[in-house]
Amino acid sequence: MKKILIIALLALYQGADAQTEKKYWFGATLGLNITNIDGHVEDYESVPQVYTDIFMEARLWRKLFLHTGIGYSEQGGTYTPRMIEGATQTVLERDASVNYIAIPVTARLYIERNLFFDLGVHNNFLVGSQIYETIQNEDGDIFNQKSGLKVRPYDLSPVMGVGWRFATHWSAQVSLTTGRLNIFENDGPAKVNNRGAMLSMSYFL
Repeated sequence: MKKILIIALLALYQGADAQTEKKYWFGATLGLNITNIDGHVEDYESVPQVYTDIFMEARLWRKLFLHTGIGYSEQGGTYTPRMIEGATQTVLERDASVNYIAIPVTARLYIERNLFFDLGVHNNFLVGSQIYETIQNEDGDIFNQKSGLKVRPYDLSPVMGVGWRFATHWSAQVSLTTGRLNIFENDGPAKVNNRGAMLSMSYFL
């Protein structure tokens, strides 16, 4: 039994090292993206979302790879905007759902055969959004309405992550993203950004 376990561990270890023998890999990723909206907010609530992509990984030099692809990323969250002096109504809560086509471009460095680090950007192109607000007017009446805010069609999100290539065709990863552009085009002086933490699994063909 002990010999079988040792052989299995050696096979897994050698298989995880196989990525260093190939110049190109292709595959797909599925992730749980915990997102929220940060910036000029009083409070926010994180929301579980979906991320998926197909990717290519190409060797640049030794254990340094270019990791890129195209995917679908759900982002946004529920938050309370900061109060604006002199406003005739108060936004108690805003629920923003923004969906993007994502093009990740990252440098991936493998360490000790199967541990890797990512550093790069996600280029996010808007494909859909829904923004709703809970409003309180001067009379104290509370009601829900669709927001008049316009979502910016592009967002640039630096990303950093760490992952584990635990088998030849499988890896698990944790990554963090922070949008650098204001989500909305017409929100006055307020600046709010997408932010997310993602746990994902990738399959390499």
